[in-house]
Amino acid sequence: MIKEITVLLDKPARKKGADKYTNKAGDFTIYIPQYISREINETPARKFKVTMEGE
Repeated sequence: MIKEITVLLDKPARKKGADKYTNKAGDFTIYIPQYISREINETPARKFKVTMEGE
């Protein structure tokens, strides 16, 4: 089983840590570390596609 969810930036991190992303329905939230969601000294990406794979 493969599930894809598009998440939008909900709340950027203030200093260090992770940026908060939520789907449109508001029933899925994920925190993405800044080293993934941002380029060096840049603003966070506005959206991501999260893919989950299960057995």
